Amino acid sequence: MRRAWITCLGVPLSVLAICIATAQAQQTAASSTTLRFTSSNPSLEKSFAWAVPQALAYSHNMTSDAAEPWYEAALPGRDAFCMRDVSHQARGAAALGLDKANLNMLSRFAAAIAPERDWAGYWEIDKDGKPSTADYVSDEDFWYNLPANFDMLDAIVRMWDWTGDNRYVDQPEMKRFFQKTANEYVAAWDLQTDKLLQRDRIMHRRKAQGKFVDARGIPSYTEGRKDFNLGVDLLAAKYRAFLDLSLLAAHYGQKQQGESYRKIAEETRHLIDEHTWLQDSRHYAGFLSPESKPKGSGDMFLLYFGVLKDSEAKSGALRYLGSQEYLNSIGIEEESYLPDVFFRYGRIDAAYDRIADLTRETRERREYPEVSYGVIDSFVHGLMGIDVSSAAVTTLSRSKGEEEDAIYGVHLLGGTIDVKHVGHRSTTLTNHTEHAIVWRAAFSGPKTNLAVDGKAQASRTTTTEGGEAIRYVLVRVSRGQSLTVNMR
Repeated sequence: MRRAWITCLGVPLSVLAICIATAQAQQTAASSTTLRFTSSNPSLEKSFAWAVPQALAYSHNMTSDAAEPWYEAALPGRDAFCMRDVSHQARGAAALGLDKANLNMLSRFAAAIAPERDWAGYWEIDKDGKPSTADYVSDEDFWYNLPANFDMLDAIVRMWDWTGDNRYVDQPEMKRFFQKTANEYVAAWDLQTDKLLQRDRIMHRRKAQGKFVDARGIPSYTEGRKDFNLGVDLLAAKYRAFLDLSLLAAHYGQKQQGESYRKIAEETRHLIDEHTWLQDSRHYAGFLSPESKPKGSGDMFLLYFGVLKDSEAKSGALRYLGSQEYLNSIGIEEESYLPDVFFRYGRIDAAYDRIADLTRETRERREYPEVSYGVIDSFVHGLMGIDVSSAAVTTLSRSKGEEEDAIYGVHLLGGTIDVKHVGHRSTTLTNHTEHAIVWRAAFSGPKTNLAVDGKAQASRTTTTEGGEAIRYVLVRVSRGQSLTVNMR
């Protein structure tokens, strides 16, 4: 039986084909992009070639819509964007060059939180810049999933890193969103560490009857079951958000506040470790309740948000994510997270399998916008290992064997870069931004000697999220320059 998971749909799947056809007929002024990919693996090329135009078909950058620029991140044809979907789609959109849309959409969500909704925002915003009528009737009667504030906070911080654009963290509505989410939102929904396990499932019910009164503050992204008061995905998102808040506090010069936020993150992680590990089945539960034992699976979001530290725990979670029991239980929305998660934790074959499954022509509902954006993200961030942190660009090939992969026109830090991996032996980066960048060129293996354009250079070692030892060098790449780092 398939696990019901929140999709931002709200309509029967039987009408999906009609919605898709309507959406495709209504597309206007879709964006173009410089992003392209080549590989010695024809299957990868085919998947990427499908994903990019599919994603761009949902982009609205030059329209008369009040909400523009924006891209669709909900059911095709709904003309709306959803908090969860945008949080997941943002990096794929950024790689395509949809930075203006990302900043606009995330800013609109941030500005929407209000005390009248207990510091929740709007679950979906439509093309007119209003709360979507698909899940909003009034401030007393609306749909909302509580991980959303935390998930979106993390997306904002990731886009700040990826673009280097301080508007993500310095605009008044963003600062207000961070502060209210860390304090009033947590207090309003009993999300403090000492209250989480005993909280009521649905709080602040203002009306006896209504369209969404039973969904006003669902404590998870899962909506098909109601036998829990706390989703582990909510805990995972809270953990990541408070780590992000500690980074933001450093940016604002608030050292003591940053330490307090980090302490809350660690308390949340300890709660997860203590209450959600299923010893018999060796993976993590997804749902907690005072009335019953932990149940379901929370493994994916715990890995996605980087909560797990113990190697045995990671292995158990990854093993379960690769099981048919799990794969048969999820929808395409949750599956769209998996390729990047598998790449990050060193499960390369599993990542390739999920890309192939998500993009095959016969895959039901592959037109859902999150799929194409998630696939693009899995190529950029997953396969090619491109990431940005503290203005340094990291690359790490996660390909199979001696496969040659190249990606061109990846938008980041106000410009674009090209990256080519020759197996795990050589990487070339070309800087098309308007300024020099710091390149963290990483390679698998702790004993790898590295050379920059043929000259040996001292390197450093570290480990990936999956526990793999890697060696890297830091290289300054000037504007317009192309450098190659290779193993010796």
